[in-house]
Amino acid sequence: MNSKTKNIIKEEWIKAFPNLTAYTQNRLYKVVGAFILGIELIKLPRVDNYRPHFAIYPLFRKGIENCLKIPFILDQYYDERGMQLSLPYDNNSKIKIVQNIINNTSKLDLNLSSYKLSNFFNLAEYYLYNHPDIWYRNHPGKRALLFELKLYAALYVGNETEINIVISEILEESAKWNMQLFETWFGNFETWFQNLNTLILNRIEFLKQIDTNKHEKKIAKLCNSELID
Repeated sequence: MNSKTKNIIKEEWIKAFPNLTAYTQNRLYKVVGAFILGIELIKLPRVDNYRPHFAIYPLFRKGIENCLKIPFILDQYYDERGMQLSLPYDNNSKIKIVQNIINNTSKLDLNLSSYKLSNFFNLAEYYLYNHPDIWYRNHPGKRALLFELKLYAALYVGNETEINIVISEILEESAKWNMQLFETWFGNFETWFQNLNTLILNRIEFLKQIDTNKHEKKIAKLCNSELID
């Protein structure tokens, strides 16, 4: 699909979600606290169609390239029948219908100017306990990422009570995890868990790295929404 068509489609999505900014032609993001999040318009293989996905990445890794390597969540949107939402590149007649579905069903409103910690906890818990895809409910790697999402959101706002609760949740649930499967994603569990605790003890450095990343050229142009307790 040619660049001009992709650019027209990008502009249509930005009109519907004005708090998102084009990071690339198919990645529309904003910054919220410790995270980069938004919509990715992912081309389907072998056909000239694309599928909008909700995406959320960390903003506290060293270097933006590292931040955008592994998403906490990269999930398709679905209609009321549970069907994946797809659109052709060469016909925008249904784009507003799809955008309205996303606005009405998204577990995180992309047009807010500020978010509460509870917004991110509710998002993570939906994927942990209620998402129809059993991968989120059963795969230890996916579940670890979702607990990380909760932990880093609580760390960003400095809510020590919620930090301790998430650490306890990880210890309780990890007793049931398939550690061989976990290790294919994260390596040794004890090392991963210790790294989480080390980051908690170094919150100031965590916040400094986020601030450094926010000033990177391509990140600095994104809309910025606050995350509060």
